[in-house]
Amino acid sequence: MFQRDTDGIATSLREQTDAVNVDDCFTNPLAPLSLSVNGVDLVLSSNCSHWVVYDLPTHSTCIEPQSGAPNEINDAPVILAPGESLTKWFDIAWTGRLIH
Repeated sequence: MFQRDTDGIATSLREQTDAVNVDDCFTNPLAPLSLSVNGVDLVLSSNCSHWVVYDLPTHSTCIEPQSGAPNEINDAPVILAPGESLTKWFDIAWTGRLIH
């Protein structure tokens, strides 16, 4: 994940973590992300290089793929010429019983 500075802002330095109780950006997962929620097993995959994981407070979890790093618009923006496009995908697969 990206380290945070003393103000809690993500830097470009990376560190390893167990990804518990976080509000952070992670890069290039080695495999699709797996988690279980109330008996439902989820597998999340994307061609995005960055993922934001938020699980504070601990009763909820948010996992969001992103097309770039935090502040990339200032640090290393992707610039498209007129007529060009950028396409990304995000897939959610599940097994188990969904609760309505």
